Amino acid sequence: MITKSFLNAVKRASALSMLFVAVLAGGAFAQDEEVTEEELAKYVAVEDSTAAYAAVRSQEYSQMIKDHELMDGGRRYVALKGAWGNEEKLAKIEATEEEIAAYQYILDEYAKLQEEVKELKISLIKDDEFCGIATFNKVNAAVRADQELNAKFKEMMAEKKEEREGAAEDTEE
Repeated sequence: MITKSFLNAVKRASALSMLFVAVLAGGAFAQDEEVTEEELAKYVAVEDSTAAYAAVRSQEYSQMIKDHELMDGGRRYVALKGAWGNEEKLAKIEATEEEIAAYQYILDEYAKLQEEVKELKISLIKDDEFCGIATFNKVNAAVRADQELNAKFKEMMAEKKEEREGAAEDTEE
């Protein structure tokens, strides 16, 4: 015997399936639109700027760990990381309250770093002169769907990284 609740569940599942198909179809229509060189360049600029900023901040973060007096050049950090969240393991490595507090501070700083990178990327995407939300979403969908465009994107990212590294070497000399 088919119950009323079973029929309602089938109706809801059917409605969700139709919604899912509609979203996929909408995405497919959006991908039919040709991505211009300028749009791809803007997308690359967002991704490269974000990656460059993240790389600089990650180096600073690594240096902070190495320089922290309780982290023993990073060795203690690695030990604490391996034991983190497990009281038994923390006791086994004889983690002090000061080390635990220092490790938590480092984790908090990392969370801040991740948030800064996220905020930067969002601000670059929202800036219509830099990229714009519509352009970013259009290119992002196209890069994910089109292998050839994805390859071109990766090539452009590699070129940008090379340029950045070359410019960094020039400023060091």
